[in-house]
Amino acid sequence: MSCSLSVQSNHLLCSLGPVNLSDVEKSNPRKVPAKWTEEEEHAFVLYLQEQVPVARDGVNFLKKYFNSTAQHLKDKFPNQHGGEKMASTCSSKWTLLKEEYFVVTDLKSASGFTWSDEHGARMASCDPIWKDYIKVMVL
Repeated sequence: MSCSLSVQSNHLLCSLGPVNLSDVEKSNPRKVPAKWTEEEEHAFVLYLQEQVPVARDGVNFLKKYFNSTAQHLKDKFPNQHGGEKMASTCSSKWTLLKEEYFVVTDLKSASGFTWSDEHGARMASCDPIWKDYIKVMVL
């Protein structure tokens, strides 16, 4: 075993030998991120759209609706990629999709932009118009 003092700390840095990666994977609390296909996103939005009349809160859903949505996705797509799509995953995805929707809505009505549902804004991130738009939107 070799030990040394850290330059910026008074803690010892000691090597206890090789690390067993399977032990590290078991002790790592991070969840594997869910990976969404376009087909899964489409089924997700359609399912939530069906829930709007009973949700009674426009496009804001309670956790119970995301629980049933997660189960619906699990039933419809038994071989999902990435992490499991749980209620919290579905809630986060819904929040992200709403944010993207509102950005697109803003872009469609903003001066200097054109929008196509097929091709998007057709603008590079270095375009001066885009940079000006981002400056305003971030504030």
